[in-house]
Amino acid sequence: MSFDPKQSNNSDFVINKLEFYVIQRRLAHSIFGDVFLCKHELTNQLIAVKRVSLKCAAEHTALQTHTFVQENVEFEVGIHRDLATKAKYQNKNENILQMLDEIQYDNYLYMIFDYCEQGELFGIVDKAQDGRLSALDVVHYFKQIVQGVDFLHENGYAHRDLSLENVLVTSEGICKLCDFGLASYARASCCESVGKPSYMAPEVLEGIYYDPIKADIWSLGIILFILVAGTPPFECPHPSDPRFKALSSHGTEILLRKWKLHDQVSSSAIQLMDGMLQVDPKRRITIEQILNHPFFNATRNECSSKVSSFEAALSCPLSLGGKDNYLAISLQAALHARSRS
Repeated sequence: MSFDPKQSNNSDFVINKLEFYVIQRRLAHSIFGDVFLCKHELTNQLIAVKRVSLKCAAEHTALQTHTFVQENVEFEVGIHRDLATKAKYQNKNENILQMLDEIQYDNYLYMIFDYCEQGELFGIVDKAQDGRLSALDVVHYFKQIVQGVDFLHENGYAHRDLSLENVLVTSEGICKLCDFGLASYARASCCESVGKPSYMAPEVLEGIYYDPIKADIWSLGIILFILVAGTPPFECPHPSDPRFKALSSHGTEILLRKWKLHDQVSSSAIQLMDGMLQVDPKRRITIEQILNHPFFNATRNECSSKVSSFEAALSCPLSLGGKDNYLAISLQAALHARSRS
């Protein structure tokens, strides 16, 4: 698989470019390699370098587990190249993680990105008091995420793996969508079951043909629910999950009532979540309707506030079956720790 990176045919030039990036530490493992925090020797700029094994990427094999994965690195790089070109003419790319450079050498692809000091939004939510953000923070983060998704859709792509883990946050609190390995063309008719189960739209989990833009809208609904409630609404969108069944019939408010959070989440937030979390994709609201929703004008008193009773939020038992329910696991672990103290 050839990515034809700029000037990569000159091996001495490539080696010299790589030597400018001095590794500070490993930030994370990735599917096909690792992500490192590096400092550029000439500018002292901190950047993130994603090292990708081209062999693993070509074979769609995860480096650590040696299992088959659907991530398409070549398509991901193509998206970054395309968006970088269009960003020159559209001043709306602030919420997309920008690829600054790409270097191919010795069977590895090195993708150079801006460094986001605060890391994943997942970590910010997980560390928040009671696992929930303030009203202003919910609006602040969610609007940026929607703006990033809107930019993707406008330029012909759907993300298909939207989650708190795939939103990075800078030191200034700017959200950046990342990880486009499962993305598709926005107008494509897809049938692959991709993404994290707790964020997947029902039609994606089912494996039938679906509109990837509509699937992204559903995932946005899950993200907003986690931001205001501190936990995913369910493990996966399947009738075997009683919470999904309840949401399908009665909307998000029934879950919030069960967890005694209904009086701490604004009616505009509930209305917006219900518009995005429609089981029938044709009934889901559009990205334009989300951006223009009155929720974004909500004040601190109208939006989610801190849980008055931490124990009450956990009154509905949660299945602890997978890593995608990590927020709920963290909440329960914190509760147990409190009860022992």
